[in-house]
Amino acid sequence: MIILETTILIRMTHNDKEVLSKLRRYNSSNLATTAISIYELYIGAYVAKSYRAQKVKDIVNLTRGLKVLPYESSAAKQSALICSELMASKAITHPREWTADILIAGVARSFNTLLITSDQHFKKMKGLQTEFW
Repeated sequence: MIILETTILIRMTHNDKEVLSKLRRYNSSNLATTAISIYELYIGAYVAKSYRAQKVKDIVNLTRGLKVLPYESSAAKQSALICSELMASKAITHPREWTADILIAGVARSFNTLLITSDQHFKKMKGLQTEFW
């Protein structure tokens, strides 16, 4: 299984040729995202001043074929470990910094699977299998 992080999903909604081309090398039945990324997408759609209805429709269409991984206790434990590691390394100074990214990383670590992202925050998180596009 491969987790597509929020930045990749956003690029997909913009028909980013690089992302769409790279995705072709994966079996679509192996692609997933997290409930946290879905949350982030909906926030972006609902706070948009224009094209709100279209953005919501785009999210529904985009996520229709993806498995959506839940946030469960194993992910919570991994997220807390990641947060403490980031604080110890001084990458963040408060547990609420990068919250969504840390929660997504916790899901990826709990499933021990590849996370595809464009977000540089994930480079500072240990124990993740990541691919940066």
